[in-house]
Amino acid sequence: MRRVVRLMAASWMSLALLAACSGTERSSPSPPRPDSAGVISFKRITIAIRGEPKTFSKKIDSSPSVPGGPEMEQLVHAGLAIQDGAGTLRPQLAEAVPSLENGLWTLLPDGRMETSWRIRPDARWQDGVAFTSADLMFTYTVASDKDIPEFRDVAFDSIEAIEAPDSLTLTVRWKNPFIAADTLFTQEMAMPMAKHVMELAYLQDKSTFTQQAAWNEEFVGAGPFRVREWIRGSSMVLDANPDYVLGRPKLDQIEVRFLQDINAFFANMLAHAVELNLGGRNISFEQALQLREGWDGRMEAKRSSRFVVYPQFLNPDPAVVADTRFRQAMLQAIDRQQLSDVLMPGADSPVAHVFLNPSEPESREIQASLVKYSFDPTRSAQLIRDLGYVQGSDGSIRDASGQRLSMEVRSGSDADLNTKIVLSIVDSWQRLGIGAEMVVVPPQRQRDLQYRANFPAFDMQRQPASIATLNGLYSSEARMQEANFLGRNYARYMNPMLDAQIDRYFNTVPWNDRMEIGRQIMRHVTEQVVWLDLFYDAQPILISRRLKNVTASSAEGALETWNGPDWDIN
Repeated sequence: MRRVVRLMAASWMSLALLAACSGTERSSPSPPRPDSAGVISFKRITIAIRGEPKTFSKKIDSSPSVPGGPEMEQLVHAGLAIQDGAGTLRPQLAEAVPSLENGLWTLLPDGRMETSWRIRPDARWQDGVAFTSADLMFTYTVASDKDIPEFRDVAFDSIEAIEAPDSLTLTVRWKNPFIAADTLFTQEMAMPMAKHVMELAYLQDKSTFTQQAAWNEEFVGAGPFRVREWIRGSSMVLDANPDYVLGRPKLDQIEVRFLQDINAFFANMLAHAVELNLGGRNISFEQALQLREGWDGRMEAKRSSRFVVYPQFLNPDPAVVADTRFRQAMLQAIDRQQLSDVLMPGADSPVAHVFLNPSEPESREIQASLVKYSFDPTRSAQLIRDLGYVQGSDGSIRDASGQRLSMEVRSGSDADLNTKIVLSIVDSWQRLGIGAEMVVVPPQRQRDLQYRANFPAFDMQRQPASIATLNGLYSSEARMQEANFLGRNYARYMNPMLDAQIDRYFNTVPWNDRMEIGRQIMRHVTEQVVWLDLFYDAQPILISRRLKNVTASSAEGALETWNGPDWDIN
């Protein structure tokens, strides 16, 4: 195996030399030259992502097909607060994050609450216009507009009113307690919009609002870097924002290359034409290990998201997918631990008995409530027989009419690891006698939300593993036609009683009371096998030794871009 790895690394090194010599590749920028005092006068780095973002908005570009999008948004934009690598909210455009301790978060006797924000006086948009509470009021108007579902968040249902007593102050009154109220106007809920840039487009035609160039090439944010140029299909260049509210970044310029082809990606890394990969989903753990054999940078891989198979709950084909016993059978037929051991050797990626990352503080509180399913093909076969299916003379599973049980398992084509996982799942289910078939969604259909929402039986994806994932269980988040097939409920599981429990969870501030509700939710989700969670992912970040203050996030596993202003070169 080690010999194979060396041969593969040598092959990629050859590609790297070809890439470095080929006139079709963008030439690597000249290294910064020190001035007479030995100080580097211009600091530029080159990073890469496997694909091209549609916009700088995580809300608009919600498709999982292009990794690195949320990180790009953090580089060019800013919210009132930003989540650091440990998952802690830090003030950004605001002077402080509301809390009970600082008095900016108040629980009222009648069950309502208030949060207050004070904007930093020197906050500016990248075109020099002052950032004010009017921008936040405009953002709230757009984000709560049902005609533009891309920005919708269930949190807005808890807001009673928003007031701006002056240009730097915002007060939010909530109908009921909401535990994530401090994430309002952040990347987690609704990033601020520049009223002076976007209001006219909003008033003229809401149907084209998200298609404006102001979301991409002409983006005006408030973050540490601003857009210099965006060459479609090739790359973009970001310049340091000298007016960034927390101080000018240490880097002067960042080039971002869009390298969809994995061989081109590896070639650029080995040729040192690229110093960093943005978005942990760019490459698999296995590919990163192979690349490390011929590269002198460092690799960081931290547990972050998880791999999950979504069952289709809305008119599934075959209909038996809607039966809990069948989903239990399908989950117990997969050797999830072996999958993790083979595909992520040496990584901390245990079996996922529920969507929540074991490192999350809520995880230890809910473990006893989980219904766990071990690898047991015999039990799977028995459950299928209990559903009235029989095994034919050819070993295939058939219903009472003799029709073979067949189904489709979809997955995106954005990662080699996804394909390997689905192939293993299909093989496991075929061993039971089921006619399982893998369907890889081609790149041209990745953004076809209607097609993605209407998968017939199962869809395998890599998804976040935080408590915020609970939002993906709301019935209102189901990807339906009336919502333009947007939303985080990929399985389209709709249960009003579960909706009410999730509401109670997010509206309960005391920790112990909230965890009791959390245990009830987790019991239901695992007992009903709402999602078939597989194992946690360790996403690799490849970092050149030339870079400093660059690291992978312990909370999300992707690259930490919240501290982009501190990135530097040795």
